[in-house]
Amino acid sequence: MSNPLPAPSRTPLITRSNVTIACFVVLALSLSLSNRIPGVWRSAVNGFFAFGRTFERVFAVDFIDRGDIPWRPDEIGHLVFWGAGMIVVGLVGRRRWQADNVAVALFASSLAIEVLQGALSAQRTMSLSDAIANSTGIMLGLTVVVIARRLQDGRKIDSTTTTRP
Repeated sequence: MSNPLPAPSRTPLITRSNVTIACFVVLALSLSLSNRIPGVWRSAVNGFFAFGRTFERVFAVDFIDRGDIPWRPDEIGHLVFWGAGMIVVGLVGRRRWQADNVAVALFASSLAIEVLQGALSAQRTMSLSDAIANSTGIMLGLTVVVIARRLQDGRKIDSTTTTRP
């Protein structure tokens, strides 16, 4: 005898978007609360600049004057990390969450992590410039997500053109 009632549809707990968010949160907490990361980051930045100086000297060019970069490398790292997080989570979770809700959640998470840095780490402190860089990265990432979603949906990006059914 067959079952006449269909099974109720439920969204599984383990989905691509949930796993992506969990990975991002673990990575954000690990990077933000580890006392070793600042030293590793400084070494990576120094290596990058040393490579750039060598390249410029060998090829007799001057691409970037270090004084022209508006933020410190640490703040640029915050901007890139949180912006990339917004892009990844915003695109992977496009069917489940609105992009602006993802941005608000990431912004709140970044502020919470900044506060935790000051409370839980002996060597890390809460920084307003880091919070500003985080939010700037999230806003830039949100811009990319909105454009990508509109392109994926086949809608025009031009907001002056509206279509009515």
